[in-house]
Amino acid sequence: MIDKIYGLCISDERRKNLEKYERILDREIDTSFSENALEKSLQHYIDTKQIVPDWRGSLGGVGCTISFFNIYKDIVKNEYKYSMIFEDDVDWNTEFYGEFSKEAFNNQLGKIDLNDDWDIFYLGTESMGALSNQRHIRDNIYELQHGKIEEPIEEKTFKSFNESVNSNSLRDHGNFGGQQAFILTYNGALQLLKYHSPAYEISDGLMEYAIINGDIKNRSFIPTLFSQLSHPRIRECEDKLWTSLTGTDSWNTDEKYSEDMSKMKKGCSAWPVSKRYDADFQRPQYKIYGTDMIAEFKEPE
Repeated sequence: MIDKIYGLCISDERRKNLEKYERILDREIDTSFSENALEKSLQHYIDTKQIVPDWRGSLGGVGCTISFFNIYKDIVKNEYKYSMIFEDDVDWNTEFYGEFSKEAFNNQLGKIDLNDDWDIFYLGTESMGALSNQRHIRDNIYELQHGKIEEPIEEKTFKSFNESVNSNSLRDHGNFGGQQAFILTYNGALQLLKYHSPAYEISDGLMEYAIINGDIKNRSFIPTLFSQLSHPRIRECEDKLWTSLTGTDSWNTDEKYSEDMSKMKKGCSAWPVSKRYDADFQRPQYKIYGTDMIAEFKEPE
């Protein structure tokens, strides 16, 4: 089914996490297309027309976006029908699916209908839209709610891109908050390339736009098969999990990989996995303390 597995990784220490999945799945995860933007500058990527001149994100976000761009190009070049992509902090969802094994993973992949009309199949994403708003396909498979773009992008700037995004009457759908793990078709990669060179926004925003604009169709496991080992800049988690690379312009860290991180991550994400998934999610409420963001969580009733 899967022609190739790609990974995004610029760290030997984080590569150890992907190596665990390589070992269990007995498949190579190719990380050679990853871009370390932290070694360069935003101006470099603007001058080379890889990002728009009014890019609003960080260098880490640029690296993530260019890495996905490189992978999409390789998929199209090789005409891969189905490709799988993992970020380096991907973590199997043991809360719902038990311990990770090749058999457990393949059992879930076996539910995917290859004759169904989809271009991206999320295995892991931070979608927080109410469960009742998602279109149920079968079993634990859904189409994520997204709305529709009403105004096209007029020029190659983030400002124009954002105006187009805001023309969606369902702007508060709450979905597509990450690309931890997913399967992408050839057509999906081809369509996504339209929003690069230059890229308007960080990669998950471009994916979201392509879905809302009707360029590609989505499916997702709910609960997702994977979550993350990175924390979204929350103080209580800084000594437990990895930092979020997409939110930084520099990276000086002595972080180490440990398989115990899966146990420590509970409660350390702004989008925690609910133990009662039959109830709709509630977004965490944020309080600002200086420059730090703290999330207070409330379990669904």
